[in-house]
Amino acid sequence: MEITFDPRKSERNVRERGLDFEMVAEFNFSSAVYTVDTRKDYGEARYAAGTWKRERRVIIKAEVVRAEEKAPKDNPRFVITNMKQTPQWLYEEVYCQRGEIENRIKELYALEIDRTSCSLFSTPATKTHRWGPRSGPISSACC
Repeated sequence: MEITFDPRKSERNVRERGLDFEMVAEFNFSSAVYTVDTRKDYGEARYAAGTWKRERRVIIKAEVVRAEEKAPKDNPRFVITNMKQTPQWLYEEVYCQRGEIENRIKELYALEIDRTSCSLFSTPATKTHRWGPRSGPISSACC
C-alpha cells in the first residue's frame, strides 16, 4: 500500500502528539482491531409549525447508532428552544439532563410511588417559614 502525506502536517503531528505519519507505513492493518463508530452531529434550523405565529429555533442531533451484529439505526432528536448556546451544549447539558430527571421520576412510578410533586402552589420566593422548637426554620409548604 502506498501512503502519501504532507510533511508539514506530519511535523506538526509529531510536535502536538508525538506521532510521525511515517509510522503508518509500518502498521500491520491485517491484525488491527476495528471498532464500531457512532457519531453525533449537531445543527439547527428555523421552523414554524402551521399554528405557530413565528419561526422558532430547532436544535437537531443526528446520530446513527451502530451495534455489533445489528443494522445501523437512525436516532434523530429535535429540541425547540429560544436559548442562545451552541446546539451541542444545549442538547447534552440541558436536554439530556432533563431526560435523566424524567427517568428518575419514572423509576419512582415503578416503585409505586404515585405522587412525585407537591399539591400546593409555592415558589421559593413565596414560601413562608416558621420556627420549630429545637429544629430551626421549618417550611410551611410541602415542597
